[in-house]
Amino acid sequence: MQLNRITSILHAALAELPELAISLVDRPGHHARATFDISWAWSRVHHKLESIWTPRGWPSDVRHAIADVPAPWPRHLVVVSDALSPGALVSLSRQDANWADAIGNVRLLVPPGLSVVKEALEKSPAKARTLSWSASSVAIAERILRQPAVKIEVSELAGHSGWSAPQVSNVLQAFDEAGWTTRHGPPRGRGVWRELINAGSLLEAWSAHIVANRPARRLGHRFLRDPMEFLRGPLIAAIDRDDGWAVTGWAGLELRAPFVNIMPSVQIYLSEDRFTQDVDRIFRSAGIHEVEDGANIELWKAGRELLVEFVDNLPVATPARLYADLLALGGRGQDGAQHLRETQIDF
Repeated sequence: MQLNRITSILHAALAELPELAISLVDRPGHHARATFDISWAWSRVHHKLESIWTPRGWPSDVRHAIADVPAPWPRHLVVVSDALSPGALVSLSRQDANWADAIGNVRLLVPPGLSVVKEALEKSPAKARTLSWSASSVAIAERILRQPAVKIEVSELAGHSGWSAPQVSNVLQAFDEAGWTTRHGPPRGRGVWRELINAGSLLEAWSAHIVANRPARRLGHRFLRDPMEFLRGPLIAAIDRDDGWAVTGWAGLELRAPFVNIMPSVQIYLSEDRFTQDVDRIFRSAGIHEVEDGANIELWKAGRELLVEFVDNLPVATPARLYADLLALGGRGQDGAQHLRETQIDF
């Protein structure tokens, strides 16, 4: 636990209090908690704050850190982090929690007399993350998230993903440093393997990158009485191949974990070569008119590798990819993403 870091964040959170003094009182056995004495000029009492340290402020990290906190929230307890994500702040708000992070989000309501609420000027905690996503790290993360309980080996990932063993090794070292995976086995050579120890945090960081970097797409419109019937009939006939495509978005959610009564649109991934060569033909064959807005059919360009899993005889994007794509749709799509995560992903 980084006591100096926690102290610094608390000092910044309470900087407006005159003659502020913060001192460590107790560091109990729980590895993520420490108790601090807080006082300032004109204060009639000394406040005791017990910190819960969670350096990476993704929702899954926060949920894990506060799993044993009773309700209602103890007023002396405060979650301290380098950067709390918007989702984590929503989760903490629902529990009437206290928090403080290094980018300026503060909520400390501690009777008697300590009341500080501030919002970070920098809305996104992305700058606090150190991993720079590349095509290889994006692809390798998706493979790991697809089978989170499987032993992670460089040779196995390299063989299946098409990335070189040195590149895979470099990516996994970065994942180790981010706290998502841990290394096992001898210092080097054969027998080295890794374990995914923080799947939720990896999913959230990876998804944030996917949401911020949307694929190229072609938009179309056609009257759809039943979007799934159209998908299984005219659209599959127009696609005219079993490989190089995958269902995602609303139709993917309908196949994996039905959530909405009325599907607003259909999203389909096409492999890089198919996106370049086949979109015009697919639109003509399926009676789809290309539009710039108001689309209810979207064809998206997949990356170098398109991972699919068959659901009800249709190729569907992996749960992690579908989760990120639903988040990117916004609005009800984000609700659908949460439903998918709770019912199909479970981390």
